[in-house]
Amino acid sequence: MKKYLEIIKKTIQILDSVSYENYSNRKDKTYLEYMKGSRADEDKLISPILFRKFLESILGFELGKNINTQELKVGGKPDYIPVDTHTHPFVFDAKGTDTYKLFQHHPQIKRYIQSQGLKYGILTNIRDLDVYTSEMEKEIEEYNFNFEELYRDYKESSERCLEKENTKRFLKFVEKFSYVELTREKKIERIAKAKSWNGEEDINVKSLTDQLRYVVNTLHDDIKEKKSELMNMFEVGRVSGENIVDEIEEISTQFSGREREKLTTESFDEIMQADDTTLYGKARNAFFRRVAYFVMTRILLARVWEDIGFIEQSLYDSGFAKWYENFNREIRRVLNYAFELSEERYPWLFNTNNNYSWYKPSDDALIDSLYELSNFYLGKLDQDILGMFPIYLDLVYQDKN
Repeated sequence: MKKYLEIIKKTIQILDSVSYENYSNRKDKTYLEYMKGSRADEDKLISPILFRKFLESILGFELGKNINTQELKVGGKPDYIPVDTHTHPFVFDAKGTDTYKLFQHHPQIKRYIQSQGLKYGILTNIRDLDVYTSEMEKEIEEYNFNFEELYRDYKESSERCLEKENTKRFLKFVEKFSYVELTREKKIERIAKAKSWNGEEDINVKSLTDQLRYVVNTLHDDIKEKKSELMNMFEVGRVSGENIVDEIEEISTQFSGREREKLTTESFDEIMQADDTTLYGKARNAFFRRVAYFVMTRILLARVWEDIGFIEQSLYDSGFAKWYENFNREIRRVLNYAFELSEERYPWLFNTNNNYSWYKPSDDALIDSLYELSNFYLGKLDQDILGMFPIYLDLVYQDKN
């Protein structure tokens, strides 16, 4: 009971968190007062503020990580779409308080469900919340609830609130449509049993870009953990300390604006051990981001070629399942095999020794990366994909400050 009360309390706090006077020409001070009005506030308050807080604080989603907004505010796309729609087969669409009958938007939410191959569509104006499927013309009553009724019942008596039918439906909704954190084993299963593409899927470039940022950050964190491994490689001559030091020095001059200095390999250990807050520490971490971007690019390119049929499938769906078993469930061997297939198409990227090729992702970082990309049909990327996503400079230089 304590857990349920906490969920309701947080929801009420969200509804109380807004200065409604700012959205009502100083007329309304409280949530209940504001909800008596009728305003075209979908894009000002309901979707970007109240419903986003509800998604993040109550349902556990994180915008830009496991759920994304539509690319443009145009008809035909819902407001919020989970990245992994295999695990979360639903979409959310918010309306303004000038919408009193959510069911009038059923045809629209039905199109969303069908176009994305999903099971549920959720409509809300933060007054009511309705859940629909593509099969039924009416909402699913067991998950529908009214925010105003929940608010009044809780304010009147927090404990008796739990006895109300509206509250029970609210809690059922939260349980059904909350974010599900997958284990490592479940992520592997999702990659191996992902749905086959039909070639008609749309690609949300903004969503993909957000996930590529996440992949790069995941790989970057993994690379920082392998700093001692890189130092050992330098000691036995498996990497060129001179070339790496030279690149880090070049980055440091871009950060500071000073003239380049001539460094020697003796500076390698000093730079690797520099504090993150120092100039060389920041430049080293920016170098690690370049390494992460390089690896992400290779994985992305291999997946693109798989999706368009240029190379045999090995990083997705049945192809991954096959080679994961053939390679004794050693996921890095699967990646190496994919890179061998890609080498024939792009040898300079897949068969080369450079300042970045020393890094081999850990199993967890690789699984996370493949899982994130498994949610996209990349065959639609029919342009220069390496220049399509404005993330390289952002990621490389965000360690400057």
